[in-house]
Amino acid sequence: MVRALRRLTETQRSDGGWESDDGHQFDVHTTLAAIRAARPAPPG
Repeated sequence: MVRALRRLTETQRSDGGWESDDGHQFDVHTTLAAIRAARPAPPG
């Protein structure tokens, strides 16, 4: 998990988002996926 969070930090753009390998039109989807991945899991 630590390595994954480090990778997210390293690949984050200066505007706070992440680039999609599928083209700029998918950047928002990629950014949302990154945010979801970095959030702590709900207690359960």
